[in-house]
Amino acid sequence: LLIKLTDAKIVVTSSWRLDSDLPLQRLLDIEGVIGEVVGQTPYLGLGYHGRGAEIYAFLREENFPIEQFVILDDDPEHDIADHFPNSLVRTDMATGFDEATFRKAIEVMNRPEPEY
Repeated sequence: LLIKLTDAKIVVTSSWRLDSDLPLQRLLDIEGVIGEVVGQTPYLGLGYHGRGAEIYAFLREENFPIEQFVILDDDPEHDIADHFPNSLVRTDMATGFDEATFRKAIEVMNRPEPEY
């Protein structure tokens, strides 16, 4: 619903981008995620403490306009909040993308300008 309401596209930062032999679009289709995968963040080899830097690198390097973005992440070990505190919405590993997470994500997507 988030993708449908905001016309969002998907950029994958998950370790899935490194661990799967399947194309990312196919992998997300299998998981029931409906949306278009337009890219993935580069792997910088920094582990958990590099995820924010990988997202930042993607935002700086890509050639398509980004009107707004939200980062959904379920792992508090990642350093994303250090880089993008106003764009990060934490999901819960147990409940996933629930109603509360959806509302927070919509709030982020409705901000006038992205913060990076």
